[in-house]
Amino acid sequence: MTLRLSNDGPEFPSDLVDLLLAGEVVFLCGTGVSAPQMPDFKQLVERTYELLAVERTDSEQNAFDLGRFEEVLGSLTRRLANPHAVASTVSELLAVPEHPRLDQHRTILRLSRNRDNPITVVTTNFDTLFERAAVEVMTNETPREISFAGQALPAPGSSSFSGVIHIHGRLADHEIGLEYTPLVLTSADYGDAYMRSGWASRFLFDLARCKVIVLAGYSANDAPVRYFLNVLEADRARFSDLKKVYAFGSYEHNQEDARRSWGTLAVTLLPYCRVNPETGEHDHWPLWRDLAALAEIAERPKRSRRERARRILERPAADASSDSRWELRWLFGGRRDLWSVALNAIVDPEWFKVFKDERLWSGDEVWVISSWVAKDWQNRDRLECALEWQARLGQPFTEKIEQRLLHVKGLDEIWIRVWRLFGLAEPVERDNLAYWEMRERLASGVVLYSDLRKTVSLLAPRLMLNRSHHELREENAGQLSQKLGDIVLPRMAIPNRHSAEELVSALSSMPDSASMVLDLVTAELRFTLGLEVDLEMIGEDFDVNDSIVPSIESHDQNQYRESVHFLVRALTESLSDAAISNRDHTRRVVTGWKSLPGRIGLRLCLHAMRKSTLFDADEAMSTLLSVSEKDFWSIRREIALLLKERAGTASAELVNKVEERILKSGDAYYDSYPIEPGETDWRAHARDFAVWLRLKMLQDAGILSNVGAIELSAITERHDHLNRFVEDRDFFGAYISSVRNIVGDPA
Repeated sequence: MTLRLSNDGPEFPSDLVDLLLAGEVVFLCGTGVSAPQMPDFKQLVERTYELLAVERTDSEQNAFDLGRFEEVLGSLTRRLANPHAVASTVSELLAVPEHPRLDQHRTILRLSRNRDNPITVVTTNFDTLFERAAVEVMTNETPREISFAGQALPAPGSSSFSGVIHIHGRLADHEIGLEYTPLVLTSADYGDAYMRSGWASRFLFDLARCKVIVLAGYSANDAPVRYFLNVLEADRARFSDLKKVYAFGSYEHNQEDARRSWGTLAVTLLPYCRVNPETGEHDHWPLWRDLAALAEIAERPKRSRRERARRILERPAADASSDSRWELRWLFGGRRDLWSVALNAIVDPEWFKVFKDERLWSGDEVWVISSWVAKDWQNRDRLECALEWQARLGQPFTEKIEQRLLHVKGLDEIWIRVWRLFGLAEPVERDNLAYWEMRERLASGVVLYSDLRKTVSLLAPRLMLNRSHHELREENAGQLSQKLGDIVLPRMAIPNRHSAEELVSALSSMPDSASMVLDLVTAELRFTLGLEVDLEMIGEDFDVNDSIVPSIESHDQNQYRESVHFLVRALTESLSDAAISNRDHTRRVVTGWKSLPGRIGLRLCLHAMRKSTLFDADEAMSTLLSVSEKDFWSIRREIALLLKERAGTASAELVNKVEERILKSGDAYYDSYPIEPGETDWRAHARDFAVWLRLKMLQDAGILSNVGAIELSAITERHDHLNRFVEDRDFFGAYISSVRNIVGDPA
């Protein structure tokens, strides 16, 4: 996990940032921190030779070309009559300019706080720019009190370890009261500091045991880097408590350039582009820009993290840059303290997919998304989000939504219905193992009531909710919708049709359990139909099952149907066995079907009336006469077949009443439908077909009266296409035919 604040800046490992916030990081700074107002080591050597008016020898030039500048100055010192001239010249070259730029030093100081908050920064620079910058942030202390140099260094890990620590010595700065100390400048000085006396190497070794060190302002060839890392690497194998060392390394075009330069050194490289994207200058601006941003986080970690998270999340997720995603990984990775910010900032629910993709949840996704949804229960985008994540997270998410809904007051009634239906939805596919398990149990020979109950539950359709694409008209845009279908699109689906077919067949092969199956399926059907009423799929003038279940008995037109189709199948296929095992109970169950919501129960009852083992013909005709006008003219197949099969043996009185209803009530029923202006009047044609079908059934039963025959003849004269026998398609409002593939003859 890393924190990346820009494309061209360094990636800060999250563990490094956490250690920085805890005061466990020390910056070890080189000449690059003071650039360009101060010369780097190479420039310092060049200008020293110029001021001393000395030419480099061949060996000095060779060392210079290899970047071993301390060796060059060591050689120069040995051949000068006044060896101190080199140090004096260096002091002159590194004098603090009149108006020094201290932005980079201030940034390092802002990042260089130890646990108790005092400034702690280590540098190999001789200049006093860190002390100049520290004056602005100090309160009670003076530069003299916080500046240490040479061998008078505070011990790492001690209570006194703080301040600006010059391990290679410090130049005098009389303006802020600092005196000159000896400098580690030449190869001889390095040899003494790191090898013979070893005070510098001991200091850095102890520092690496106490703190995580970050190298800033160095190149891989700088003498301090070579001396320090070589000494440290020799000890790392023996001392396991030495901490990791990081280094900022620059590149111009490709990170691999930086990795090649630092690849042989024992550091964790943090590469960045040294090119200023605004000016094209090689001023390392991406590093200092991102370090300044990191300093903001370090100084106010909680507030800064909250502000940065809010700034990212209040925008659309699609607009998030790769930098923003990198930052989110650090802000949220392994933490839980920013979810309250996210809940208030997020408007676009696509952010939750980002959290999932970046694996930032920490197991809190159910709580987070349900909390976000609960901030506005009447918001369609939040409902859509809930529907989408319900499919991903399943029952735990549904339960959390239901728990939150219990405490909500003042919701519009339609939205209360929506969210309660949300709790009944099953967007996650049912496990096929459940179907297989129940099929095996039913075939085992030992079937419990609970097995039958679970089997029947698997035949019931599951509720799925999708967001409605219906848009309110502009003049109603500010009003709450009063229709469920304006908010959600419900669907009653069978998750596994093939397995459901197998379970229906298994139930129908168990005649001894037929009565129990009838009871269980009837109860499940009642619940499902009641749910469809709540879903506005069944109303006074509409029943979705009229089209979903074209035929109560098994028929090709029922193929690929969903909703209550398999429950109806289970009832019809258990009916005969139930009638044999317990006729009286079965009759009561069938009669009760008429009270089921919608028309499917009545259609089931009319289908059962065709069985002479259950009901006599007069009971069948009486039931037919008792149905409402709308049902009498809307139900096509079940009424037609009941007339054909049972009217022939019913009493003449009841049959006459049925025929009279057919002849006299059709006009009034169809005339009740209004015709819109410009609409073709279809009512007479629909009435003639409905009457024709019912009279033809009486004719087929051999009991059509003369009056009925005259009306039938009149209809066929008006509609020549009805002068025929009844076909299978006439029993259905819509008929799906098989496809004939006609291939022409190219010859």
